Amino acid sequence: MSDQQKNPNCKNWTVFKLSQTSDKNGKQETAEYSVLEDSLRQQLAVFFRHDLDSRPQGESLWFRLHIHGIGVQVSTSDVIYMVYHPHSSYIITSAIKVTYKDYVLQAVLTSLKCTQLKELQLRGKNLKSLADMTLYQQCQGSFSQYRLNQADCNPLGRKKTIKRKDSSPDALRSRLTYENLQDKKARICKTEETFGTSQQPTLERLTFQLKTRFRGQHHIPAMVGHHSPIHCTVKFEGHSVIEGIKHLGTCGLASLPLPSHLANVHSLAKNTISLAEKS
Repeated sequence: MSDQQKNPNCKNWTVFKLSQTSDKNGKQETAEYSVLEDSLRQQLAVFFRHDLDSRPQGESLWFRLHIHGIGVQVSTSDVIYMVYHPHSSYIITSAIKVTYKDYVLQAVLTSLKCTQLKELQLRGKNLKSLADMTLYQQCQGSFSQYRLNQADCNPLGRKKTIKRKDSSPDALRSRLTYENLQDKKARICKTEETFGTSQQPTLERLTFQLKTRFRGQHHIPAMVGHHSPIHCTVKFEGHSVIEGIKHLGTCGLASLPLPSHLANVHSLAKNTISLAEKS
């Protein structure tokens, strides 16, 4: 499990949301670490033979579940990793084989004393980004500076006096001379108001399902008078899609301010977004 904790981005992760019961004081019930492990082991034993290992890492609990298949050799599809943040409403799992999925989720549901376990439309390889997007959903964008303690500078901090030659793309880009420097500064300012100055959560894929009317009649006159909704799917794929959307505005490739479904994508906690006409 230690190797997987050191390299979590080699797995495809899926986020599930928990609906938990509350005690008399209105606080969500969360079992102790050892109690949760024993309960999960007992619930899984009802369905199949297995090995369950657990280990805390930071503020999360990791579980490695190996389900004994028919064959002797261990298959990667028989090994499931689950990451749970205590006192939260989310659990993140690696890919689960269809034949095991219902049983594993039922065991998790009972062990965590939940009433419902819902699979969110949020998947990716970057485990840390998925956790940040769910645990700090309301603290993304420009609000992340307060969560990351970037709002105020440290009065006791000392600036580095040694300057080294920086050959990174951002440093090379800063040496360029722009004809419309004021426009570029204005675009950067508007973009930072929406996305903040820190690195955006990493998502490799983003899908928009559109059920809207066509609004480009001035480009295609033949579509004038066509008012019925158009169904189409638009996919963004890359190393970091949200960071790419952020740079669309700063590079002048998109009009600012960005529409809400793009400007707030870091706070939606989902990969698949449906856009439809307002009723």
